Amino acid sequence: MEVLAHCKMYPLSQYYRAARCELVIPEGVTATRNRATTPRLPQSLHLIEHDFRISDLKRRFLLDNLPGDGEPGRVLLIDTASIWQDTALRDPRFRDKVWYLNTAEVLTTEGLVSFLSQLNVYPKRALAKCHGDTDGRLHGIVIDNVSYLDPRAHGSATVLLKLLRVLQSTYGCWFATVSYGLEFYEGVGKAFSQQTSQSQLYPTMFPIGYLNEMDCVVLRETQVVGRRLK
Repeated sequence: MEVLAHCKMYPLSQYYRAARCELVIPEGVTATRNRATTPRLPQSLHLIEHDFRISDLKRRFLLDNLPGDGEPGRVLLIDTASIWQDTALRDPRFRDKVWYLNTAEVLTTEGLVSFLSQLNVYPKRALAKCHGDTDGRLHGIVIDNVSYLDPRAHGSATVLLKLLRVLQSTYGCWFATVSYGLEFYEGVGKAFSQQTSQSQLYPTMFPIGYLNEMDCVVLRETQVVGRRLK
């Protein structure tokens, strides 16, 4: 015990850094002219969507970024929009390569933050809440859709981003989030359009401070085509 009392402790992160997982941008995504993009493959992406279904572009994005055959690990798919269940649990291309989560816990900002915090400290406990075994590396994180959280709660978006960055540092994983475009907030017949009519760099109400921190922001324009805004 006397020996231990004189030992100096060092954080493991001082000697170990998780291998970096990077995102593949799917075919069909073009860059906006004169808009600078990061020169290396991104580790974070935000997709602006238009409806409540899985677009071909979004499905292709996830497929392109799943671990390869024989490669250990899975992608954590947090389905707050409740649209991925059949695909994640029944499609053989996805079933054994994702941890799927769609519970009441992650439908609020507080619950989502709590889950992600647990994932960082006690990964086995957190992943036990998902469909899929708890073994393997965390390859990436997808949250679809963050518009169900309060988009104007800038503090919440900041906390979410900070947690995702912490998880990225811990596991080397990439992360991607999805939000709806302005039409989602304007309501039927654009009844609330006066609240969203201000000029915006990104056509979504999710906080611009969060979007500015992304390596890549993509606006889906058709089922198979997207435009890279950043």
